[in-house]
Amino acid sequence: MLIVVGGSSGLGHVAGISAAHPAALMHAVADRPARYVILLTPWYAATAAKEQAHVMIAADPSIRVCVLPLFHHPLTLTLLGAVTVEAEGLPGGWADPGEAVQLLNQSAARSRSLVWHPRLWGLHDPRPTLGQLASGILPGHGFFAEVGAPAGYVRGRAGFPANPDEFLCAPGELPSALRHQLGSAAVARVDVTTSPHPAYATKGTVELTGLVRPLSPPRPAPPCPTCSVSLLATGCGFCGTGPQASPAHQPAAARRAGGRRSASEGVRS
Repeated sequence: MLIVVGGSSGLGHVAGISAAHPAALMHAVADRPARYVILLTPWYAATAAKEQAHVMIAADPSIRVCVLPLFHHPLTLTLLGAVTVEAEGLPGGWADPGEAVQLLNQSAARSRSLVWHPRLWGLHDPRPTLGQLASGILPGHGFFAEVGAPAGYVRGRAGFPANPDEFLCAPGELPSALRHQLGSAAVARVDVTTSPHPAYATKGTVELTGLVRPLSPPRPAPPCPTCSVSLLATGCGFCGTGPQASPAHQPAAARRAGGRRSASEGVRS
């Protein structure tokens, strides 16, 4: 099985592809052959990801692709993929691709995709207030936000909104203002580059991930009658057998506030 992330450089055994190139998934699978592929994509690139899956399947109908759109940015998706790959064959881990999707959904529901902005001009999701725009002009200011959540922006000088259950990760070297505003929060540096979406990012925005690993093993499930992987509660994520609606994969803050949802679905030609 191969996990691929749209808009990411990838990490270890997780492949990264361009979120826009129609044949990017096909090329990634050619480099790392696999019969089952999970394509993790930010919600805003779901249509392009489904098109990439159709191109892949048209080239090789024997390959099964599960497109999993989530309300997370590409950094978090890459790390979710990495911890899932690590869980293969371990106690509480997964033995087939359907179980891997279960664990991905668990972790995605509890993890946070965070961003830090040195200023707020040009941001649209969520839209900043006039007072926030004005305060962001001054040097040394910054703001934290959770992607996909309705809570808005938290002033960096108020301190990082930590969650004790999560493992905080960031890409590369951090700006000095961000390092100061993170305070005593331990941050793991990861070698991942991403292509953030302009609605929640501007020049200078830094993606952060509050990663929470799966808390329970996959639930036993019958095999799909078509492709034999473990069925999800909504059917097969790889061949489309059964209903296509899926459980919610909301950011933690959005779940508490009744926020937006996303869907996982199998893609077949």
